[in-house]
Amino acid sequence: MKKHFDLTTGSVMRHIWRMTPPMIVAFLAMMIFNLSDTWFVSKLGTIPLAAMGFTFPIMMIVHSVGMGIALGVSSCVSRAIGQGNHEAVKHLCTYAILLTILVMSVISLLAYLTLPHLLSALGAEGEARELAKDYLFIVFAFIPVTVICYEPN
Repeated sequence: MKKHFDLTTGSVMRHIWRMTPPMIVAFLAMMIFNLSDTWFVSKLGTIPLAAMGFTFPIMMIVHSVGMGIALGVSSCVSRAIGQGNHEAVKHLCTYAILLTILVMSVISLLAYLTLPHLLSALGAEGEARELAKDYLFIVFAFIPVTVICYEPN
């Protein structure tokens, strides 16, 4: 049986304390994933590790755009929930998913088309540049779908 929490009533501090542990676990999981990913790539050598380093700033920019959309949508959805307007919540969430897919598809396409230039601007050369490009080509194909996870559900 799913327990429903009404965040529009009760103590704000109690809600924050109740929601903090799952967020801490989620952040720890992301950090452990990134550390283990880096450790395994480091076993492949310094060039693959360097290639991975060149992908970081590009991915941070792309994910920051997705996170920005999610924060804006969360504000709108929160207000609709607070007003008890469940129809608006449904519409906002649907539009948020569509907007995210559209915006992230455009960003992915632009990044895909300019990727060699982006990597060169970051100083990537030779094999590291090619490995980073190969990795990011795959990542950009799935960015529109993975960034949807940031949206409220």
